[in-house]
Amino acid sequence: MSSYNHLVNAVQLGDNELRRLAPSIFADEPHESRSAKFECVNTARILVSMQAEGFVPVAARQSNPRDEERRGYTKHEIRLRHVRDLGAAKAGNEFNEIIMANAADGTGALRLGKGRFRQVCANGMYCGRVDEDITVLHRKGAEFEAITAAYDVLAQLKEVDAFVEQMRQIELTSMEQTEMAVMALTFRYGDLAKSPVKPQHLLAANRREDNEPSLWLTFNRIQENSIKGGVSGYTANNRRTTTRPIVNIPQSAAINRALWAHALDMLGRKQIAA
Repeated sequence: MSSYNHLVNAVQLGDNELRRLAPSIFADEPHESRSAKFECVNTARILVSMQAEGFVPVAARQSNPRDEERRGYTKHEIRLRHVRDLGAAKAGNEFNEIIMANAADGTGALRLGKGRFRQVCANGMYCGRVDEDITVLHRKGAEFEAITAAYDVLAQLKEVDAFVEQMRQIELTSMEQTEMAVMALTFRYGDLAKSPVKPQHLLAANRREDNEPSLWLTFNRIQENSIKGGVSGYTANNRRTTTRPIVNIPQSAAINRALWAHALDMLGRKQIAA
């Protein structure tokens, strides 16, 4: 799996750069393993429609298939940001993004979801549960359906702003912060006892300005430490180790969405208790 890092001073990626990072974006026919019923949704054409609405690609990556012949068809992921947010370099800025994933080899349908980029940590996240993603199957009429779905995601981005602002206003207790970290470790390792790191390690702030108990910043610390890795801990044999970054597209999406769903659940509980 190839990884990507968001550019703090984001620029629009042109076709040549997209072809270098994720050539499968331009697959206009399915892999030979697919049946006649498989109607390939061309990601590049969907991008044209998104750019007409002001959303342009700023990051892209794709899987590294074992079968090299699938390289031009394999699963890929693109993050799109509005042109008004390109080149912004003010610390603390946060931008909504659209996350699009697709594959022409049968390893996944086209999915469109909501995301957010937090500039201070150059960290991109998913902001939505998996059941909120819009999925388009590869079948007749799929391309028109995909374009319509993209506009639906654009409308949903306003919800992200509202949730983030509410999370900023919620302060968590130490126990509540620990609960969120425990959930993240349990989701990743299946059992907290199998985790090489402790909950407090995921809660550690990498920047002084992030060391506050708000729900939004707690979510950010846990998400950043979970996805980027580099957290020191110990194996079952008491040997020092460091967690690896999560670069696999489905795994990264799954843990991001699980964290977001738990943050929304915590938000709801705190609002009811208030």
